Amino acid sequence: MKISGDGTVTMTFDEYDLCQESAENCGYRMTDWYPDMGSAQKLISQFTDNVLFVIWILYSPLARELTEKERQVRGFLNRELNHRLNLVG
Repeated sequence: MKISGDGTVTMTFDEYDLCQESAENCGYRMTDWYPDMGSAQKLISQFTDNVLFVIWILYSPLARELTEKERQVRGFLNRELNHRLNLVG
């Protein structure tokens, strides 16, 4: 993983896949907690420090269906991840 001065992160597809698989198989299912929009915006404001946590939030198994507000947060995190994370071969 490489952190750029412009606030973006570059990682290989293999690194990303490993992060995704780790989140999916961590043994934790998101039940009661999900970030609200304010928390999500804070995470993104320090994206280079929080990129792995954002990936974990997006790929951890859910134990329940998300509320409408949580789906909006998830969409925001997905868009920001796609915008700020550069995947390379």
